[in-house]
This record gives sequence, C-alpha cells and structure tokens, in this order.
Amino acid sequence: MVQFAARVARLGAPYAPPRPKRPPQLDLRDVIPDFQAILGDCAGPYPKIDGWRDALADNLGLPTAMVHPTAGGDDALLQIVLAMMEEGGNLVTAVPTFPMIQRYVAIAGGDMRSVPWIEAAFPEQAIVDSIDANTRIVLVTSPNNPTGQVVPIDVIARIRDHAPQALIVLDAVYMAYANQDITDAVLAMANTVVVQSFSKAYGAAGLRLGYALSRQADLLLAMQKVAQPYGISQPSINQGYKLLAATHQVDTAIAAIKANRATLESALSTGGFSVWPSQANFVFFACKNAEQAQRMFESLGDSGISVRCFPNDPHIAHCVRIGVPLNEQDLATLMNAITKVSP
Repeated sequence: MVQFAARVARLGAPYAPPRPKRPPQLDLRDVIPDFQAILGDCAGPYPKIDGWRDALADNLGLPTAMVHPTAGGDDALLQIVLAMMEEGGNLVTAVPTFPMIQRYVAIAGGDMRSVPWIEAAFPEQAIVDSIDANTRIVLVTSPNNPTGQVVPIDVIARIRDHAPQALIVLDAVYMAYANQDITDAVLAMANTVVVQSFSKAYGAAGLRLGYALSRQADLLLAMQKVAQPYGISQPSINQGYKLLAATHQVDTAIAAIKANRATLESALSTGGFSVWPSQANFVFFACKNAEQAQRMFESLGDSGISVRCFPNDPHIAHCVRIGVPLNEQDLATLMNAITKVSP
C-alpha cells in the first residue's frame, strides 16, 4: 500500500469553497457596459468544477469518483508529487522527460533517479535496479517526450509488481496518438494513476485543462488536499465543454496526423536521417552531429516551421523533434524544407 507524504495528513480535509447565495459584493454590472455579456456565467463567484468533472467522466465512460480535474497535466503531476513525496523519498523515471518533474520533486524534498532512455528498448532492468524501499513514485511517460517511444503494458505490470510500495504514474498526454491505448489496463492495476491533458490531442494548451484518473480514492483525495482551490478557470471549463462536443472531429484529426506521421518518418528515413519510431504527434530523428541539428533548427525556423532541438542535453544534442502537420499542404512544405538540409 502506498504511503502519502506527512503533509497530507496535516492538511485535514480538502478546501471547500464557500457557496454564497447572494451575488458578490463587488458587482460591476452598473459600472461596466455589457458587463454580463462579457463574463456570462463567469460573473459568478467561483468556477463550477463539479459539472466539469461529470462531463469528463461521461466522455471517458468512467465513474465520476475516478476523475480529478486539474489545470493541465502539469498541475496533476505537481499534485501527485506533493501528495506522495517528502524528504528521503525518491521518484524513479526514464529521461529525457518533462523537465518540470525534477523541480516538483525538489520542491517536495525528494530525490529524482533518472535512467537514460534513448534507444528503442525501454530500460526496464535499469528502472527496476533504481527502485528501493524509499521509492514513492515510478513515473512512466508513454508515448515519451521527445522521442515518441512507448512502454509496453507488460513492462509496466512487472514494474508494478516489483514496487508494490510505490505509486505508478502513467503520463499519458500523448496517448491519443499511440497505436494502442493502455489507459484502462494501467487503471486496472493497484496503486496507479493516469495523467491526461487537453494540450496535445485537443491542441488547447492555453486553456490549461487536464485531469488525473485513478481507482485509488485516497490518492485523489490527497491530491485535492494539496491542490489550488480555484485552479481551473470558468472560461476554460466553458471552452472545455465545446471541445468535448467536438470529440468526433478531434478523432478524425488524430487519424490524419497518424497518417502524416508515417509519411514524414518515411521521407526522413529515405533522406538519410535516423528516425525513432514515434507514437506521438511529432517525429524525433538524429542528425550527424549537434552542429547539423542546429542548422536544421535554424533552416526550418527560417521557413516558419516550429521545431525543437536539444543543445543542452548531451545525450540528444544531435537530435531534432518536429511536430507532425495536420494538413497535406503543410506536410509538403515541411518535407520540402527538410530536403534543403542534407543529413
């Protein structure tokens, strides 16, 4: 059974926002023209989280009790670390990964144990070897960022069995682009939580909408205790409802990106680049050296194409990550620009 940080017990019950029956004292309807039209239902005192949680659960086909809305996937990860980690504890994960994880663990007084994962095979044994009695969290990011590689479900199950005292966290923000969605299989395991976001599949990073899924009611309660009371704004919730209503269109777009990903990977391989097998909405590939990667970054940038390179990471300084375009015209523009930079 997992052990929560001592701070969770000291916090008592989660913060419960007051629910006033009267309008707020500062009512600007008579001062600002079109005040009500500007704010709509955002003129109320607090965001309406309960309805948003219900809508998420309905969209996912899960019980409401399993869904914990957050202000983006990063907010969920921070809450998990604050709920689980304390001085003397550690988090084990493969790197490269989301750079804020190390900061979150440091804030909570813990230690992050990093295992390099650059090659195709997930470093299962190295991960297992890094786990000890003080391991509070094992973080698995699949598909991984920036490589797009995935962790097989049987590997996660073996890690789960090896570390019964730890919480297994699946960062699944790119899962919509994977060949197989392992969310349900992970949730079926004991002491697991899955983190999701509207930033990737829905392309709505600016809304800061995310959520955590778990069958562990005590974990979600602990996350509520360390969470900001009004972390999700009402305007974001309102736009979230519209995105949920467009799920079919989003699924169509995801299918197109998967097809374009295959086309882009093939073109890069044919052009002489070493390409990682991606199951995300981007393609990760190696240049001859860091200098060529920088030239690729600058050349594509001059063509108006947004790419990422990693000059400060010696393991992947020679690599480039490119987002996969949705429409064929943008894909053609991208591939034409790539041909101008020889491998």
